[in-house]
Amino acid sequence: MKREKTNLLIIINCSLACMFLLIAGSLAAYTSLSNAKRTISTVGSKQLFSSNILLEYEKEDDIQSKFMSFSKDADSTFKVSVCNYAQDNPEKYASEDINYTIKVSLLDQNGKIVTDQNVLSQYKRDNTPFSELKDQKDTLSSGRKSEHVHSITVPAKYMKGYKIKITAVPDKTGYRSLGRIISFSEDVSSSEWKIDYLNDELAQNAYDLGCINTRLTGSEYAVLTLTWDTDHVQIDPWFLEDIKKSTVYIESGNNSLTFKAGGDSGFNQYDITFYRTNPVHGDDSTPEKWDAIKSYITLTSEKIEESGKKAKK
Repeated sequence: MKREKTNLLIIINCSLACMFLLIAGSLAAYTSLSNAKRTISTVGSKQLFSSNILLEYEKEDDIQSKFMSFSKDADSTFKVSVCNYAQDNPEKYASEDINYTIKVSLLDQNGKIVTDQNVLSQYKRDNTPFSELKDQKDTLSSGRKSEHVHSITVPAKYMKGYKIKITAVPDKTGYRSLGRIISFSEDVSSSEWKIDYLNDELAQNAYDLGCINTRLTGSEYAVLTLTWDTDHVQIDPWFLEDIKKSTVYIESGNNSLTFKAGGDSGFNQYDITFYRTNPVHGDDSTPEKWDAIKSYITLTSEKIEESGKKAKK
């Protein structure tokens, strides 16, 4: 009888232990799943306060830089937008008014604020000289897609000597501030768009490369069309996906991409990778040369006015 009671106690204890492990395991799985759901829900979330050029920041020291190049032959202009939607989804806009202050200042190459009125008077925001600028308060209206676009004029005379700092600071703490410090250089060759290849790749055997890195540069406002030979190369799908979400995208096909660049688009350089679809290995009879690779990728450019019309010739 004593042995039967002992056995019964052992069975009960084992059952309780199993039930405890089962409950603990279920609880852990539920907690893990809940945490995963909470994590997933925040991935990719973007505030509905954005810009085509300005980026989010928390502290002044965190404001990122941007480089632009323009023709040295004349003053240049670029556009900066402030919007109540994320740049990749303009149809989802804020449900409340967003009050903010936009501030534009000129910096020297050491980051100090420029006070020389002669220099400041050459730079303009919306046709107002920097020498007369004041911080501007504005409101993005709720219930619809809303954006404010500012035109910034950079004088050719002072292009390389100064930087422009632009910030858009919302009144509400629920939104992060937007900002950028923009540096400039002269495009000494031409304002027209062109395609170049990286020097370190040009120094290698063409047939050893698994991908081809290209750089598009220019400053005039234009519609660019890239085409490529799919028998040899294919455009980076990540680049294609990103540009399709942007405001400069026009259309694309199996072996072509058309988009706007330069001028008021705010984009003056594109770095694009093309992957080899049919890698070629050199031999003594038919080694692949760089001239052949350059024929796989072509760029055409059609200058347009800021209104989107073809420029008069």
